[in-house]
Amino acid sequence: MTPAGAQFPVGAVQELWTLLEDRGTHASGICFRWTDSDKPVVIKDALPASQMIDNVSKCAGLNTTYAFFHTRYTTTGSTSNNGNNHPIVGHDMIVTHNGVISQHSTIFNQLGVERLHQVDSECINASLKHRSTAWLADNIQGSISIAWVDITQNREEVNLFTNGRNPLVVARLTNGSVVWASTLQHIEFAGFEIEHHFNAQPFKQYKLFRNDEGYVVIDSIIVSDQMCEPYVATMYRHTASYAQDVGYTTKKKKKSKKGRSKAQNQQFYAGMYYDVDEMCWKIAKNRRV
Repeated sequence: MTPAGAQFPVGAVQELWTLLEDRGTHASGICFRWTDSDKPVVIKDALPASQMIDNVSKCAGLNTTYAFFHTRYTTTGSTSNNGNNHPIVGHDMIVTHNGVISQHSTIFNQLGVERLHQVDSECINASLKHRSTAWLADNIQGSISIAWVDITQNREEVNLFTNGRNPLVVARLTNGSVVWASTLQHIEFAGFEIEHHFNAQPFKQYKLFRNDEGYVVIDSIIVSDQMCEPYVATMYRHTASYAQDVGYTTKKKKKSKKGRSKAQNQQFYAGMYYDVDEMCWKIAKNRRV
């Protein structure tokens, strides 16, 4: 998000979007808004970001309020249906999601809402529309780091949230702009001049907007009683997204009140991480790398 009258940094954003390919190359997309426009523009396709970067030039000039980008590693929902690619558009929300949700079908049943696409991330749109960020935080199971805009109200405001199971870094630039990404290295290597930064606190909703003077304000509110430390990661050597909450299990012996041993299943989480040495994705078992 840029201050009023600031030049949109096309080159650095193109570099950042390309660097984010370590999060996935199956599809990519962009959402941006011109000041006082009726609605945001969304451009996405089943292509890696490096083949989509020419679209960043559409944000050039002094009239862009915000732009956010996504690179996708497919888990649920084919990329051949562009509705499944991010940003996810639906239920009056535009959302980019880093992570995987295990019970997305259950969420739609709970909300009593019909889904528009097949992608798991769409249940985030529906939850934000029909409930709240607090409800989402306490009811959706999986890994969530998201950016979104509500196209019916506060339309020039960007929201950020993480439940701590995927990384999210927010940086203030020397020109007053605010940039966010999975890791600090993504922002640094893209060439942005950082004034200061922070790792987003899990279960806190951040709101980015321009004040009356055109300065970008970062406001925040705690939306859940849950607490955990931010997940701090580096490029390449970090888990990209968690799989479903079932699969990897281990048995842990536990003594009952009568002194007998009792087997108890303990959940482990699967995920994908990028091995920079072998230049490939691998399964991560109950670890963050």
